[in-house]
Amino acid sequence: MTSRVLFEYCSAIHIHSTYSDGTGDVSQILNAAKRARLDLIILTDHNSLQGKTDGWEGWHDNVLLMVGEEVSARKGHCLAFGTKTQVNHRQPLEGIVADILAQNGLAFLAHPHGTYRPFLKIRDHSWQDWSVEEYTGLELWSYMFDWVKEFKYRHFSLAITTMQPISKAK
Repeated sequence: MTSRVLFEYCSAIHIHSTYSDGTGDVSQILNAAKRARLDLIILTDHNSLQGKTDGWEGWHDNVLLMVGEEVSARKGHCLAFGTKTQVNHRQPLEGIVADILAQNGLAFLAHPHGTYRPFLKIRDHSWQDWSVEEYTGLELWSYMFDWVKEFKYRHFSLAITTMQPISKAK
């Protein structure tokens, strides 16, 4: 019997930067990944491979940064990994998945049941066409959708007024 060596890698995928609707730029995201001791992060900005174009893909000290994209169509979002060019998001969902696979990429349905209510307006980002086949997999859990679902707007002002500045450790 041969023994196998197992490895554990900590990663975060489906991360947005200021290339789309994220709040941090790539260097800030990398610094957060280093502080969290992650091994791998995958940047998936909406309809953008700009992180790859700008040369961010690769090793940054002990963190590997890979760049994919979240192809954001009106009837669903799909994470594309391993594509060489940006995928046209203005086509049916079946075409999006086919384009990703044609580039030998991986197609993961993003937040397939993603519905949330920002500022009292319901936003539906769920996958609308379950007749589409051939996708690689689907996102099982999204922190953002869980956080927004539980967020109570009436508590927001209380949280802001009670926040205390963080002091440096002595």
